[in-house]
Amino acid sequence: MNGSIATWLAIAAVAAALLVLWWWHASRPLSDSEIAEVARNRRAREVASVYPFSGLANSESFDIRAFKSGMNASGRFYRVDEPMQRFPAIAGALLKSKKHEWALFAYARDDRVIGVWLNKGPDGSQVWPTLSRSALFRAGSDLRATAILPLEALATNARSMVAG
Repeated sequence: MNGSIATWLAIAAVAAALLVLWWWHASRPLSDSEIAEVARNRRAREVASVYPFSGLANSESFDIRAFKSGMNASGRFYRVDEPMQRFPAIAGALLKSKKHEWALFAYARDDRVIGVWLNKGPDGSQVWPTLSRSALFRAGSDLRATAILPLEALATNARSMVAG
């Protein structure tokens, strides 16, 4: 009987010590690096809950290979109808293995990408839209888009966009 009481007292003492240690650790203020890590995790969870992007690079409205080979380097607007969750992977597939940089503006409404503006950069190291800002906005207004998603990809980074 004495042995079992001593065992329970020892277990209670260890549990109390662990509780005190946890309280001491949890009650101190967070460091700057811990605050940054918590903020990064919260931001990632919030983005994932709002935009559950998929790594599937298959299109519902066009053949990616044919579209990719027909992309106009000087710039062109294309109508598409793709789920927003899959569009980053589709954009990555379109820009994968391109030997140049490209600007891509996706027009979205109701969780669907409904149009895309694509143009190639001039020299392999920089890119900007060949349309004016007002023309980009006017195209979105004509489509009744609620969001314009800009994407600029250098040829060296386009491959990593598909990874998901």
